[in-house]
Parts: sequence; structure tokens; C-alpha cells
Amino acid sequence: MLLPILAPLVAKVLAIFMFALEIVPTRVPIFLKIATASVVIIAASFCAQAHPYASGVTNDNGTIRFTLNESGGTVYIVFEDNTTNNLGVLNKGARSFALGAHTSFSIYVHKDGNGTPALIESTLSGY
Repeated sequence: MLLPILAPLVAKVLAIFMFALEIVPTRVPIFLKIATASVVIIAASFCAQAHPYASGVTNDNGTIRFTLNESGGTVYIVFEDNTTNNLGVLNKGARSFALGAHTSFSIYVHKDGNGTPALIESTLSGY
């Protein structure tokens, strides 16, 4: 069941590993090539990050509704006059805020990661 999820990730890791092996000169012993490739993969893992986001944004008579894709993100609403409404750290799911007298807005979601890849949600949950 996890094969469709893991297959693209494994393919990318192998591609990075093979690229790292190719950039090391051929006269270098194989164990040094493998060590170099391992360092490249570890370094690349620190760059791979998922981003929380708001989706399904609607305006229901001045009440803006949206859905967060993951928990733990700090949500900021920035209006056209650059005023900011900090909604704080929210759990995933349906959220809303009042538009008030404003005419436009942007929703920003920020979450610091710890550098360790983690599964946000399993496709086995039925969605």
C-alpha cells in the first residue's frame, strides 16, 4: 500500500546517489564515492521540505473560509492596507475569519520543520 507513496521518493534518492557517484573522479576508491554520495543525500534531505497551505478559500458574506492541509502552522492574514491578523498556530481542517471592511487579503501559513521527513497523512485513511 505504501509503494505508490515511496516509489517516487526512492527514485529521487537513487538519482541523487547516482549523480553523486558520477561527479567524483573515477580514480577515487568506491568506498569514498559511496561516502560522498551519502553526504549528498543527507544534505539534500535538509532541503526537502513540505509546506503547509490554505486551500478551498471562499467568501461567505464577509466570512472567509479556508482549509489548512496540516496542523502546527502559524497562520497570518495580511489585508490590502498591510494590516496583519495573526490567527496563531492552528490545527488542520476548516478555519475562518471575518473580512470586515477590508476588500482583499492574503493567507500566509508558516511552519518550521525539524529537518526529519514525516508522513503528513496516509492515503490509507480513505481520502
